[in-house]
Amino acid sequence: MFSERTSLLFKRLQVVRMVDVKRNALIYLSYSDRVIEGSPQNSVTAVPLPAGTVIPLKR
Repeated sequence: MFSERTSLLFKRLQVVRMVDVKRNALIYLSYSDRVIEGSPQNSVTAVPLPAGTVIPLKR
């Protein structure tokens, strides 16, 4: 779960979820694609899953 809030500087927040099958983890990347002044604040988070958890993949 996450909450999505944007400020006046960051107009659009994107959250992307990726799967790392080798390490059995979910990777979340959040970034802003529009910046008026300065550099954007990006964030990367890795969430390890318990052993034996099956991650459904689109193929």
